[in-house]
Amino acid sequence: MSRLAKKPIVIPNGVDFKFQDQIVTLKGAKGSLSKEMPKGISIAHEGKEIIVTIDENQLEYSMWGLYHALINSIIEGVSKGFQKKAFVSGSRIQSYFKR
Repeated sequence: MSRLAKKPIVIPNGVDFKFQDQIVTLKGAKGSLSKEMPKGISIAHEGKEIIVTIDENQLEYSMWGLYHALINSIIEGVSKGFQKKAFVSGSRIQSYFKR
């Protein structure tokens, strides 16, 4: 049972949400992304929250958490963008650069 997918996804300020014809479209400061949802998964939009629900079918049940996470990642991508931080530490790295 997916516990994560039962929680609503909060839409931050500055992000526009649209769900039409099984396609989720999100627009934010960093761009626009869309994702097509399978037929067994439906989306409810209530205020600043998105709720992902499924039909009682085993195939969609296994994909419930996946599509919840995908929508959450899209929201993060259009609002914050992609960012990767690297932390370099250790004596091996320093000795490598001294050669």
